[in-house]
Amino acid sequence: MIRNLLLLGVLLGVNIPSILKEQTLLESQLQYEKVEEAFKKFDKSWEEICAERNLVYPPDNLFVRVFKREKIVEVWGSGGDDSFVLLKDFPICALSGDLGPKRMEGDKQVPEGVYNVELFNPVSKYHLSVKINYPNKSDKILGHRIYPGSNIFFHGGCKTIGCIPLTDELIKEFYTLALKSYSNNGKLPVHIFPFKMDGEEYEKACEEMQNNKKFWSEIQPIYQFFETKKALPIVSIDNGGSYRLVNLN
Repeated sequence: MIRNLLLLGVLLGVNIPSILKEQTLLESQLQYEKVEEAFKKFDKSWEEICAERNLVYPPDNLFVRVFKREKIVEVWGSGGDDSFVLLKDFPICALSGDLGPKRMEGDKQVPEGVYNVELFNPVSKYHLSVKINYPNKSDKILGHRIYPGSNIFFHGGCKTIGCIPLTDELIKEFYTLALKSYSNNGKLPVHIFPFKMDGEEYEKACEEMQNNKKFWSEIQPIYQFFETKKALPIVSIDNGGSYRLVNLN
C-alpha cells in the first residue's frame, strides 16, 4: 500500500510526507536478507547500549567520526539538544593511501573532511555498505576538476582502495544503527580526520607534511569544537573550497 502511494506521488508530482519516506526506507531495506539478518542480531543490543546511556533508540541524533591513523570509527549519539555520548568504537580493518585528503580518482586516498551519509546499499558485494557524499563542495573545488573520485563507503570485508572496511560482521552492527537512525531523522553526519588532532601530535604532523598543513588547519577547529563541547559544529565551505567554522563560541 505504501509503495503504491509513493509511486502515485511520483507519477503525479506530489510530495510525499517525509515520515512516510523514512518508514518506507526502513521497511524496504528489511526486505533484504542481509539487512534482516543484521537487525535480528544487533537491533536489541543497540537498544540496550542506548538505554545504558539514557538515550532513546534510535538516538535523536547520531554522529560518526573517523580517525585514519588510529584506524577507528567512533559512533556518538545524543538526545535532542543534549551533549553527545560515545556509543561504540569500531576498528577499521584496512586503509589505503596516506594521511591527507582525497583529491582525484584512483589516488587510493580515504577522504578527509565533513560529509553526510547519502545511501544504504543492502546488496553490496562487500556484504553491506553505507555511502557518504564524497565529493562535497570542497572536494570538487580543490580536487581534480573532472575526476575527483566517487563511491566512498563504509563496507564489509577487509580490502580497500579508498573506502572504510569494517569486516562483514561489524558492518552488520554499524549498518543496523546507522539505518535505524537515518530512517528516523533523515540525516547522519560523518567527519573524517587524519588523526586525533590534539597538541603536539597535530603540530608535529603539520611540520612533517607541509603540503597538508593549510587543509588540516581548517578541519582542526572542527575536531576541537566537538572534543570540547560534545556538540556538532556548524560548518560552511567557502568559494575557495576552504572549511569555515561558523559557531566559534
